[in-house]
Amino acid sequence: MGDGRGSIAFFGTYRPPVPLDIYSCPANPPPSSAEDELHLTDGVSYNQNARAIPAAALKELLTCLCKKNPKLAAECGTSPDDADKGRVTGLVFVSERDNGLETLHVALRFTANDVVKVPRLALSCRRTGSSGSRNGIRERDQYDLSPAVSPSGKMVAVANFRFNKWTGEIERLNTDIVVMNVDKQVQGGLRRKILIRDGGWPTWGSDNIIFFHRGIETNLPSGKATVWGVFRYNIATKETIRVTPETFDAMTPAAISETKVAVATIRQKSLQAVMTVQRVDVQYRHIEIFDVTALDQPVQISRKTRPKGDHYNPFVVDGGSHIGYHRCRTDNLLKDGSLVPKSFDKMQSPLKDVGLFRVTGVFPTISKDGSKLAFVDNEFKAVWLADSQEARFE
Repeated sequence: MGDGRGSIAFFGTYRPPVPLDIYSCPANPPPSSAEDELHLTDGVSYNQNARAIPAAALKELLTCLCKKNPKLAAECGTSPDDADKGRVTGLVFVSERDNGLETLHVALRFTANDVVKVPRLALSCRRTGSSGSRNGIRERDQYDLSPAVSPSGKMVAVANFRFNKWTGEIERLNTDIVVMNVDKQVQGGLRRKILIRDGGWPTWGSDNIIFFHRGIETNLPSGKATVWGVFRYNIATKETIRVTPETFDAMTPAAISETKVAVATIRQKSLQAVMTVQRVDVQYRHIEIFDVTALDQPVQISRKTRPKGDHYNPFVVDGGSHIGYHRCRTDNLLKDGSLVPKSFDKMQSPLKDVGLFRVTGVFPTISKDGSKLAFVDNEFKAVWLADSQEARFE
């Protein structure tokens, strides 16, 4: 297990032991059963945080691929014309298939037979601005998250760390929403400005409407807690309205239009974190659509497909006719309902003589001779011991 100077073992916060993958469901009409859910990747490794690639952008990507790597383009079995005619669609997402590293990948779906391919697109193709430059748009000493480009392509909104620093928070980040121009040379500078105080995860409903989420400290019967809500900001009128009710958590919005937004909700708090009770359906994280013109009529997207599953980070597919998200691949559960066997992964280390291992558990420790690794499982019920042969609990 040791590599020259030794090894480092770590665990990932909130990383589930069952792989994440990406799916979508119809929005109108909404799904009625698990059969309405569509798998959007090839199922290899952990896959998450996806966005649909617009047809024009996919056409440009495939055009670049044909020029740079004709052999790979032929293996993909598609062409720029296929993207233009809707015969192939694209999805960009984060995957761990490269030695456990989180890297960007593209999935190509062939609409005739729903076959998905994830080619190795090692391209140096980058879209340039109108001026032909490829300069970044982040200013020095500014730290931005969750970039979202406006429908016109002229502005980008980001969640910017307050006071230009991260202070260690994990769940409720101290961010404001900042907007700026995309092409500073053509548009006369970035013109960066704070638009919304205390907000995160911006998403554009139009060039005038931004949806975002915000955590609010609230006194509940069980004590003080952060309640998350999704809000709508009108740039022209500077009006902010709350879209989701104050009675439950709603977060990570994905705008469908000026009035509609898909969000992840947790309708009832759970005590599962302290392992006292099993969760019921409303305590899982589900995807819903809210319309500001009919706030009392949310559309349920995931409750009918996987009622006892957590669904994350919705995104818009096919102009809003479908909503995508990622969730755990529950087909990897064992027949008795338990999780897949505990394991550890050897990661790609930036230093060749230092080993790097990620465990499916917490508090990893390595023996002095480097031959064994021990860790506690996520349920805090057993200690696992791993060596060169296997991982087993003691």
